[in-house]
Amino acid sequence: MEEIEVKFFVDNKESFCAKLLDFGAVKISDEFLMKRTIYEKPGARKGDWLRVRQESDKTTLTFKSSQGLYLGGMNEIEVTVSDFEKTNAILLQTGLEKLAEQENYREVWNLDSAEIVIDKWPWLPLYIEIEGKDKTSVKNVASKLGFDIEKEGVYGTVVNLYQKMYDITADEFHQVKNMTFSIPKPESFESL
Repeated sequence: MEEIEVKFFVDNKESFCAKLLDFGAVKISDEFLMKRTIYEKPGARKGDWLRVRQESDKTTLTFKSSQGLYLGGMNEIEVTVSDFEKTNAILLQTGLEKLAEQENYREVWNLDSAEIVIDKWPWLPLYIEIEGKDKTSVKNVASKLGFDIEKEGVYGTVVNLYQKMYDITADEFHQVKNMTFSIPKPESFESL
């Protein structure tokens, strides 16, 4: 299933949330901590992986497949599972390789049928992600909020945001096996 989303860095959460309210956006959830574990099948196509993610009220297992860095360039199949730890234990038993453990804080809003998430990741400036049912709705919401999708938009995964912020390759990003708020920024993440 095609995932239609774009990401933008934002300078200030309070002023961005005020703008959302001015446009009639509705807050769906307060900020919550998300945990995820990323897996890869040895020898699998580069750009395909599995994710187990614990959100505020549910746990999901997702297959992700990157087709390219453009609006709609990510495919995903997602199911809800009952237990974060047990799902991780099952995947480890299958022989999948655990690539990383990650966490971030997320707040969710809705505007004009698009979901807007405000994400805070370790060692990265605050960013938002606009996801919608089609490309037109995502472009319209981005424009309404004052973003230039062609100049400022970042597509793909959070890896692309780290690459934009730091002078690192995707392989260097994937060398970081524990991306949590409790550990210091790796020396390899040198700011541009």
